[in-house]
Amino acid sequence: MLSLVLCFFVMFLLGVAVVVLSPSPYFSALGLVFVAVSGCFIVLYHGGTFLSLVLVLLYLGGMMVVFVYSAALAADPYPEILGGRLFWFFMICVLSICFVGYFYFNNFLLNTSVACEVADYAGGVFGFEWLGVTTFYEVGSILMLAGWALLVCLFSVLVVVRGVDRGALRAV
Repeated sequence: MLSLVLCFFVMFLLGVAVVVLSPSPYFSALGLVFVAVSGCFIVLYHGGTFLSLVLVLLYLGGMMVVFVYSAALAADPYPEILGGRLFWFFMICVLSICFVGYFYFNNFLLNTSVACEVADYAGGVFGFEWLGVTTFYEVGSILMLAGWALLVCLFSVLVVVRGVDRGALRAV
């Protein structure tokens, strides 16, 4: 079953590489579908059935709108296909990193045992996994700042894509 999860991780990384390296927004949308489906199955394997459904709905419902909008702005009659030396170089790099990581973690997991750390805290038992919740609430303002930065990036990309033909407002 672990090899199935590894296949979904490889599909996830290849989908990310297609999104990043594709010259046309059509292929980026296809890569996003691969990322959403493989991420859904990875979360499903780890026991999050409802969370995997929410992940697919958010990615395919929300993010696909952005790609459809960008595809409408950059509508090419003859879109460029995937390929080229740079694309295949990065794909080979992604696959080699996946295989090296698989062999590294396979040897690492065979030589170690999994244990849960528990500490004595004020007369009770305190699990260390709850420390992440406090960290999340401490850096919530940084998350808000990152959200605003992404919004500014979205508007700047839309201004750059608009170009001379006035984007989607051009006469057909």
